[in-house]
Amino acid sequence: MNGNIEVINENLWAVNPYHVSAGWIKEVSFPPNQSEEPEKATLFTSKTGIFILNTAIPDYKGVRKLVIMIMNYSDDKLKLFMEKLRESEPRAECDDFLLKLMESEQERRRKQFYVSRLMLMRRLLVQKLQQPRRLQQHNMGSIPLYFHVL
Repeated sequence: MNGNIEVINENLWAVNPYHVSAGWIKEVSFPPNQSEEPEKATLFTSKTGIFILNTAIPDYKGVRKLVIMIMNYSDDKLKLFMEKLRESEPRAECDDFLLKLMESEQERRRKQFYVSRLMLMRRLLVQKLQQPRRLQQHNMGSIPLYFHVL
């Protein structure tokens, strides 16, 4: 693993986006639909559902603790907190930031679920294709036909 990547847990990595742009970190790429400059983004999600946290942001350590805490919430607890934040009036700027982090966590879980399902289906298909196949003989008049049975 690249020394410029801090692996906080299996679903959360931290990198300096300037290192990614400079080509020092090949394992991470920015999503093409990134609405803001990657160097200014606090957090983005990889194709496989891994959070990539920006180490160059102010108060990186505090945001890191917050993201870890949110990632440990159950689905129900996460939904409950999001509902409460949406209902609260007036909402502070930090509430909007917290809500965005929680929405990002929901999206990360959704991505990871679909990726894990795809990987499972792929693994099952590969196992099925690697099994020895038996030939079945069918007679069509005097010409024997053989079919592979999956």
